[in-house]
Amino acid sequence: MRTVFFAALAAPLLVLAACDAAAPSSASDAIEAEATPTADARHGARGLSAVRRATARYHRVDRAVADGWGAVAISECVEHPVLGGMGYHYVHLGHLFDGGALDPSTPEVLLYEPQRNGRLRLVAVEYIVSFDDEPRPGDGGTAPELLGQTFHPSEAAGGWALHAWVWHHNPAGMFEDFNPRVSCEHAE
Repeated sequence: MRTVFFAALAAPLLVLAACDAAAPSSASDAIEAEATPTADARHGARGLSAVRRATARYHRVDRAVADGWGAVAISECVEHPVLGGMGYHYVHLGHLFDGGALDPSTPEVLLYEPQRNGRLRLVAVEYIVSFDDEPRPGDGGTAPELLGQTFHPSEAAGGWALHAWVWHHNPAGMFEDFNPRVSCEHAE
């Protein structure tokens, strides 16, 4: 397998957003709010199940490559010294250049963490909408949404990005860019 790496890949742009949340009026309201999932949470959970079903066969990277991922790996193993890692990014060009269509079952990128035994472990997916399909905020663009989440602009990805850590728990959050439990320690 021949893999092409783009040397100019920069660390993904992290965007922090403020969260306005109304405080519950009582302790019982807080418990009820935690116990009762919102419609967005139920929709997001169904979407994550669809992501897992659609990508379960790609735990073996050779299957992913055979189905179009990995023709281009857009990065060497990505890791941040404080935030954790992402791993290798295997891109499906057919999904990347699909006009910005969003479907949980067709992520643009599969993320793999290198293991001690030399194998790659599927850990997450990433969705990307090119700035050509949806312009930057300053150019009149609006952040896409999927799985109940809003994408963030990523100059490194050349568009709007959203990670989903569907195959490896991320203590920082399901949709965070980096996972403190992912490492490039065993990258070749």
